[in-house]
Amino acid sequence: MNYRKWHAGQDWAVLTEVSEDRKQRKLTRRMITFREVNGRIRRGEECHALECFPRVSVERALRAAGFKFRSSRRYGKWLLPARRLVFIATKSPGTSQT
Repeated sequence: MNYRKWHAGQDWAVLTEVSEDRKQRKLTRRMITFREVNGRIRRGEECHALECFPRVSVERALRAAGFKFRSSRRYGKWLLPARRLVFIATKSPGTSQT
């Protein structure tokens, strides 16, 4: 999961760099954005440091909190990258909050 990509439109661009430390279960996503506003270029930066959890740990936590859930390799019509899952979770009304 180490890669770079970019997307651009008529007056914007986003450059993304993703690096993963599998041993530490960490994922870092750095983004640089460019936007043209009133004839001037605006630049922004963001860094997202994420902790990656094993599937069984997420499932255990969801069950303990009273959620019913399913997992999927898709988010809507989009197939997720390798080793990624989405959890769709619901809690019945009246279930206590934890």
